[in-house]
Amino acid sequence: MFFDKLIENAKVIEDFAFRDGVLTAYVGSSGDVVIPASYSRVDTGSNVKTITLNGVHEIQAFYANEYSYNSMLFYAGQYYVTPTVNGETLEETFVTAGQVETYFDTLIENATTAGQDLSVEIKFTSYDVEFTDVATEAQFGAFMRPFLELSAGYLSSFSMKTGETEIYVTQENFEEQMSALETIFSQGFEVEDFPIIYTYGNFSKFVEGDDIQVTSIEATMILNEGAFERALVESIVIPSSITSIANATFTDCTSLQEVTIESAEIYAQLLSDDACGGLVKNATTIKVLKTIVDDAGSENTFLTGDAFAEPAEEGEYYVFTKIYFQVNQKREPCILARFF
Repeated sequence: MFFDKLIENAKVIEDFAFRDGVLTAYVGSSGDVVIPASYSRVDTGSNVKTITLNGVHEIQAFYANEYSYNSMLFYAGQYYVTPTVNGETLEETFVTAGQVETYFDTLIENATTAGQDLSVEIKFTSYDVEFTDVATEAQFGAFMRPFLELSAGYLSSFSMKTGETEIYVTQENFEEQMSALETIFSQGFEVEDFPIIYTYGNFSKFVEGDDIQVTSIEATMILNEGAFERALVESIVIPSSITSIANATFTDCTSLQEVTIESAEIYAQLLSDDACGGLVKNATTIKVLKTIVDDAGSENTFLTGDAFAEPAEEGEYYVFTKIYFQVNQKREPCILARFF
């Protein structure tokens, strides 16, 4: 009991989603990212998860990256929203997938026009999907939200009931149940199959701890996008625990300028700009622990190649800097690996 209390009081890790030691999504907004080497997973004891977004900018930033976990969650709809305008809490509204854009556009426009402060509380929990909730293919996210939440690691379990068919999905049987779910969705739905009822198990939260090591970065099975794709990250630290990074993890991370590597495995795999999910594709500075470089069995021919200056020393790191040259009076990195 004492140990459980310590875990519950631990600092919540808010910027990442994890599942079985895999970092599945970056859900933060910070420009400087330090990936934790480990975490603990805590059952919240509730099938309700609430997020609060303060101000128009924070609301719009939440769904701005259309390929992100947050954006997919947002446009899936089927959640409860409670707005607060100038300190006055308004009535809670159930917002379906078909209503999301109109509802939030109106809310934001009214608050902006009137110069009012706006915040929203969004509550995710069990829900039904009615036939009228999914009038177009663009609204099919209504069917997928619990799959997204479970594959990211936040949701422990859920059941899906349509007509006489009911499937129970958990963290443990998720892959196994996917074939049955694919069969249901491939057959499509008739009017008499509605409502489709989703009943949630408990949500989890991730906190600082050493119960589970973070060993890789991969996309969720449902989102199928890079965990950091299009994220506005400027610097990142890869901890020693990570041994693999999936392809396309850092696709279009054009702001990612500085990468710090504390993993010997990632250092060994970093043999081109596109290696390790494009980790250093846009970076100008790569820092690697001296102990990794000095102890490596062979030289990293990419970092010691023509694309980089001689490494400098900075405390416990070697610093590799990409060489620049002038092209049309614009400074651009000379990266030979781009032409491979």
